Amino acid sequence: MAAIRFFTEADAEVIQAIYCQAFVGFPWFEQLSAAEVEGRWQSKRNQAGFNCLVTAEGSKIVGAMYWSEPTAQNLADRYEKELAGFVAENGVGRRLIYIGVTVVAPEFQGQGIATALRRRFLEHLQAENRDTLVITRMRDDNLPSIRPWEKLGMKRSGITMPSSQKTGVNHEFWFLVLNQEEVRS
Repeated sequence: MAAIRFFTEADAEVIQAIYCQAFVGFPWFEQLSAAEVEGRWQSKRNQAGFNCLVTAEGSKIVGAMYWSEPTAQNLADRYEKELAGFVAENGVGRRLIYIGVTVVAPEFQGQGIATALRRRFLEHLQAENRDTLVITRMRDDNLPSIRPWEKLGMKRSGITMPSSQKTGVNHEFWFLVLNQEEVRS
């Protein structure tokens, strides 16, 4: 069984390499340079409340999941104004968490590693015992990502935006509310 832990700065280069490998295949088919991946990582790394889990097989990191704690305005500025309204309606008095990326090295995909990272992420949030609104976005053709999140309780927000990678495909924002009352039960 893979070990899951919080990342250290020493993990950054390996996480970036996995990111680059993971986005080559379905559904992204992106050929990213090391500099592009480094830029994306630094952009996420510099966001408020950034945190990251990694999973390792032995001493080899094989996957990562990272998130931040933006304001509703940060999300609206980056994505859709409609998202700010959704957050205002559903996030009052709650901490806001935005899941940026979950990546698994191609040779380890399909083994439940991403789902294990997601479960550990939710366990971490539940242990904090705070009302939280979790938001992420998923491409509507990325069923291997959508199905596990549905099983973990994520719901569609109904807010979509066109994919920048593929014409005719949308990203949809998904959400999960963790209430203190639910966490205690």
